[in-house]
This record gives sequence, structure tokens and C-alpha cells, in this order.
Amino acid sequence: MKKVLAIALSVIMMFAVCVPAFAANPITQDTAQSGQSTVKTDTSLVGAGSFEVSFPAQVDVMWGTEATNFDVAIKTHLAAGKTLSVTTAQDNAAMKLAADPSLTLAYTLSGDTAVTGVAPVADLTKVVTVNVATADWDNAPIGEYSDTVTLTVAVA
Repeated sequence: MKKVLAIALSVIMMFAVCVPAFAANPITQDTAQSGQSTVKTDTSLVGAGSFEVSFPAQVDVMWGTEATNFDVAIKTHLAAGKTLSVTTAQDNAAMKLAADPSLTLAYTLSGDTAVTGVAPVADLTKVVTVNVATADWDNAPIGEYSDTVTLTVAVA
């Protein structure tokens, strides 16, 4: 009888291991698409709605180019009375040279850097521009520069 009970308990414990865990974080980031990042809500959040914000994972600024645009695609399907905000901010005032991080190239962001009050149901594309002044290009050594731009998404 003890052996049968032990086997039955072992089988029950094996089934308990197979129960999936449910994460509390409703926002995910998907970088599986080539060169594109997507931030979206978990669609299982019934009643709260959902959104999807897509933007390029990397923006290449060609040498000497004063303005380089990138698109931020926004899709929302939120509850009534809710709006979405998407803000774009640069992490530093300048890009750093890969070969010598002490050398920098100043840049600014303009365009749709602060999109607020996006309707509960929307499908739109906003444009953010990376600006580098001609004088800054003229004073910068040739090389590969990089910096991080942060997109913040919030439902209000």
C-alpha cells in the first residue's frame, strides 16, 4: 500500500511541475523582427486594453547628414477614457566615438519627441529626427559614434 501511495504522490508531483507560471509584467519587448523593436501589452489583460509601439532598433546616421528621421508606429486599443503617451529622449548630449569614448559628436532630437494624448483607438506613425549641426560634423574625427535613445510609453 505504501508503494502504491508513493507512486501516486510521485505522479501528482510530476503534474504539478507542468503547471505554467504566470508573469505579472504585462509589457513585453519583441526584437525578433529584423532591425525593429516593438513594445506591446499582454493581450490577456481584459478590460485594460492594449497598445503596440514599434521603432527601429538601430538608426544609422550617415556621415555629414544634418537630419536623419526614424518612424515610431503607434497602435492603440485602450479602454474608454484612457490615452497613450510616447516620449523620446536622448541618454547623453552627444554620441561617443567607438575608438575613443572621450571624443563626442553633439546631436539633438526633434520632431514628434513627445506624443501625448493618443486616442483610445488609433493607428498612426510619428517621425523623430536626429539632428547634427554642420559645425559639429566639421570638428569631429571620422569614425563610428553611438548613443542610446530611450522611448517611454505610458497609459494615462
